[in-house]
Amino acid sequence: MKTILFLCLIACIGLSNAKISFPNSIIDNISGAGLNKSIEYIKGFAAKFDPISVANVNKSSFTGISVKAKKLDVSGFSNYSLSDVNVGLNSFGFTVTLHSIKASGEDLGLHSLLGNDVEIKSLELEFKGIQYKVEFSWIYLLKFRLRKLNVLPHVDGGSAHIVWHSNDHYVDFTTDDAAIQKVNRWLVKNQKNYSAVLLNHVNSILNTLQS
Repeated sequence: MKTILFLCLIACIGLSNAKISFPNSIIDNISGAGLNKSIEYIKGFAAKFDPISVANVNKSSFTGISVKAKKLDVSGFSNYSLSDVNVGLNSFGFTVTLHSIKASGEDLGLHSLLGNDVEIKSLELEFKGIQYKVEFSWIYLLKFRLRKLNVLPHVDGGSAHIVWHSNDHYVDFTTDDAAIQKVNRWLVKNQKNYSAVLLNHVNSILNTLQS
């Protein structure tokens, strides 16, 4: 759950000023070759920003979502691969694997009117084999909106130290490979719950980007 929210935080920081218009059908004419070409293009584009290093970010939107970062350094996110792609009518599924990612940060925050506030006081992590199985479907009625989202993360191994504050809970969290396997089991057990939370956040962000 922490990894999911952390990646959402990175996305919010990077996209908070973006404006995006979505067509009626996102993946109308996609083919295997076209998809591979798009993946390679995105990897090349992402590599231009890898590593990310930001400082003193504090942004908010009229939807009530705000993000902040005193310091954030992230590397390795452009080294990924995509597999198990399944394209349907208004639906899409895939597995994305980040081969290795490192991050460090101070005073990171994600706040929303939904009440799922996140405060990370300090962060040091290195993970290997981060895998996300993602399935989602959407509707388009004046605005693009996700109708369903299922996410199942898995991490092969790594280490992390996170000082975490969320909704009046304070946690000084340290993990190793053994602890990561316990987290993997928790992720399987609670997939529906955190997928629902993530769906709400993604739709809030999409609404902001289309405003």
